[in-house]
Amino acid sequence: MDRLGVFLASGRVLDAVLACVLLELLGLLAWRLLRGEHQVPPDVYFNLGAAAGLLLAAHAVLAGAHWGVTALCLLAALGAHLVALGQRWRRPVSGLRAGRYDRALRQIGAYRR
Repeated sequence: MDRLGVFLASGRVLDAVLACVLLELLGLLAWRLLRGEHQVPPDVYFNLGAAAGLLLAAHAVLAGAHWGVTALCLLAALGAHLVALGQRWRRPVSGLRAGRYDRALRQIGAYRR
């Protein structure tokens, strides 16, 4: 097997992607601090947590771990995803209210007269 095949089959690629997720989180934190905003919206943490849970589950499968470890990682990813969805549903829609949205659609001719 060539080098790339070994890299992919060993699960090291998932370690690299997980490191990129961590770098993304650190980059978002740094960017927000440089802009003077002191908090990252909480749903970002949960979205990245869900991604990390899926990556860890895939890594567990490739490493031949017990099925319970994989199930635990998937449950953690599901929990993080559901919390992120719940936060989005509770947040009011910003910017476009129903009236503004209808006017915008009329202006572009989306409604027939």
